[in-house]
Amino acid sequence: MTALDLQAITNNIINPLVEEWLVAFPDLFLVNISCKGGRVGHKLEILVDGDGGIGIDSVVSLTRFLNEKLAENDPFPGVWNLEVSSPGVDYPLTSERQFRKNINRTLKVTLQDGSTLEGKLVDVSDSLVILSITEKQKGKKAETRSESLTYSMIKKTQIIVAFK
Repeated sequence: MTALDLQAITNNIINPLVEEWLVAFPDLFLVNISCKGGRVGHKLEILVDGDGGIGIDSVVSLTRFLNEKLAENDPFPGVWNLEVSSPGVDYPLTSERQFRKNINRTLKVTLQDGSTLEGKLVDVSDSLVILSITEKQKGKKAETRSESLTYSMIKKTQIIVAFK
């Protein structure tokens, strides 16, 4: 099976099944689907999140739903493995809903030009991400500025986990 076939399976079979399940859970959303083939079999990884997080019951429910649906018409020849989980704090933010649920968290943003910004996420819209950036200069009072970024300016965004 080629990568093109795996992409077609993801787009034409897996994604519609996940979206069908999500209809019953409007507070949850799809983050990513990854389908990879290997020597031993295929690995299907589904990442789902929620506006208030996602619980284990939802992960189990989606896993059972997909297992049942895929057993009816198995799109993968041979062995395959299904993993359903939440993206975790180390997974890059990619959608407006992911940004929105992380308002007030500190982010490290890598821009398309390779430069980075670090600041508190203060607002999100359908076109902008707004960070509050505090710059500390030796011997001077820290200054805070607002930085508005379009999604197209962002290459990668990571949550910075602060331990207190």
